[in-house]
Amino acid sequence: MIWQRLAGKFVPLIGPASVQLIVVRSIEANQAAFPWLGPFAGPGMSTPPYDGLRTAMEQVEREAILAATSAMLMTYLNQLNTLIGARLTEQFVRAIFPIVADLKENRSKSK
Repeated sequence: MIWQRLAGKFVPLIGPASVQLIVVRSIEANQAAFPWLGPFAGPGMSTPPYDGLRTAMEQVEREAILAATSAMLMTYLNQLNTLIGARLTEQFVRAIFPIVADLKENRSKSK
């Protein structure tokens, strides 16, 4: 799950409480668009291994999961940018998801 990979990378940098807070904010900021995320971001939703979040996502269609994950990820990354800066955030995200970074670089070179 994407959230476990992010936590694994960012917990050593900013600590488990900060990672949990960012996940909570990511869930809460997107609950209006995705009400199936629940009325609150409880511990099962916002702490590894994210069983509550996984359970909530198992109840909805794939398209809804993709849309919610994209929206939550944008919120998560915006929070990280605020906390540690854009450059450090980008470096860590590239380390977590190198294929995405490679695709982005190849797209830039082909223009």
